[in-house]
Amino acid sequence: MISSLYSLQRILFIYSNVTNVFFFHSLFIFSILFFTGRRKGEVLALSPNDVKENEIVFNKSLTRKTLDNSTYKITSTKAEKSATSLICKPLKKELSTYEPKGLFYFGGEKPIAENTLTRAFNRYCLTASVKPIRLHD
Repeated sequence: MISSLYSLQRILFIYSNVTNVFFFHSLFIFSILFFTGRRKGEVLALSPNDVKENEIVFNKSLTRKTLDNSTYKITSTKAEKSATSLICKPLKKELSTYEPKGLFYFGGEKPIAENTLTRAFNRYCLTASVKPIRLHD
């Protein structure tokens, strides 16, 4: 039976099923999404300077919908406001083991594609027999 309940225990169960090292960084992205409730584009647009010791500043968003044929653009958030989310203890513990490398907190010099993130999440859910939910756009 596939459950649609997303508790902390369920998220940890999904994490325990991650075996692909290539997508291992997505666990940190899922942690930020789960604990802050922010949109995918806002999390994928984070730079190392946005993640502080006790808070994360969300003041931009990543979009792949461009008019000039560029691969991505960094824009304002959907609400066009800057927001700060406090880092809770479980998220702080998770992020303490992550080392950002490059312009983007996740992905390095280029941002991770939203499709890559969605595929990884769906794969983890399937492996853990958890019904996938839509990640916040």
